[in-house]
Amino acid sequence: MTVAAAVPASADTRAETDPTVTLTGQVTSKPLRRRTTRGQLVAQFPLAVAVDEQTTEEHTVLAFGERAANVGQGLKPGDEVELIGYDHRRTTAAPGGTPQEVREVYAARIIRVADRQVVA
Repeated sequence: MTVAAAVPASADTRAETDPTVTLTGQVTSKPLRRRTTRGQLVAQFPLAVAVDEQTTEEHTVLAFGERAANVGQGLKPGDEVELIGYDHRRTTAAPGGTPQEVREVYAARIIRVADRQVVA
């Protein structure tokens, strides 16, 4: 994973302080789409990224609005993608009420590696 300094840009729901990340990995399950309570479309999918020959990290990727619609139609399990996005962390309550930090990557651009097609 490459982490760079935050770049001012208009992303759907990210904070200006979220660092930019570039990941290349494999979509491991079909993207799930839902709507927020305010009606915004969200797509979520896991991305497996090889750290080395024996270690893989799984990242939760979220896309919003038009990107979410494109992800839902343009990605399937097994697709290798290059993702440019923003590292986002939030705290939620785990079972029992214990605070738990959740790490997600908010997608700004997703490119399918096989055909260099921009998906979102």
